[in-house]
Amino acid sequence: DKNGMIIIKFNEVENDTWEKIGFPKGSISRGIDAKGLSSRHGELKAIEEVNTGNIKFFVHGLDYSNQLSKFDAFSLPDSDALLSVSYAERPESKYRFFRTQGVLLNTPTKYMHGGGETDSGSGCAKNLDIFKKDYIFGGRRESDRKYISNLIKEALNMTDEEYIKFVKENADKPFTSIEPEEVRNTIIKAFSTINSNTRRGNRAYNEMYITNPEVMGVFAYSAYDNVGNIMQFIDKQPKFLKQYALEKDLPFVVFGD
Repeated sequence: DKNGMIIIKFNEVENDTWEKIGFPKGSISRGIDAKGLSSRHGELKAIEEVNTGNIKFFVHGLDYSNQLSKFDAFSLPDSDALLSVSYAERPESKYRFFRTQGVLLNTPTKYMHGGGETDSGSGCAKNLDIFKKDYIFGGRRESDRKYISNLIKEALNMTDEEYIKFVKENADKPFTSIEPEEVRNTIIKAFSTINSNTRRGNRAYNEMYITNPEVMGVFAYSAYDNVGNIMQFIDKQPKFLKQYALEKDLPFVVFGD
């Protein structure tokens, strides 16, 4: 735009371009087709073809400028500040993150500490010590710590030892690099069962817990799917987000047609 901010219209980026503009390896514009396990009443059962959606990042929704200040703490070396985020998987034409605007995050495997299907409360007042107390040592929300590991172990019929070996071998890999193919397909399908779209009315959603997140960009989408004129759409977005993108030299990613 006239201020020098880079605007990326997600749907128009070619798949081989994402890494060139600074996104993680494996980022794609369209969905991944896979044959894997489907969810039936919370249980992974049937084998079927599936298109899982096209965005697999952590997102953190923002409404106010002062919410950005928390990222100063997260950027400190060895910070124990814990951030609640959503694992976002966006099937075509379904844009349902926790907010219609916020930041896109990339986080190494070692900084992902748990996740679940419940609201953990304030995103500004958590740290690893609190997490350990509530989520690890028989705490009241231990199931959230086990949420992702149980998802993978159940889908692949793994023991704890096999799961640990799998994580070490596949840390920080994109889904598309997991081998062998049948394991990759099953993992992709298992993750597609995570609730990543429901927001309004029915408040079901996922919440993941991370430290040391890297902000890859800011994002926005229209609650009505149709963005229209992209420059006019950008003009309507919160000023603090646009200013943050300019100050940090980050792209502004727009979802929608």
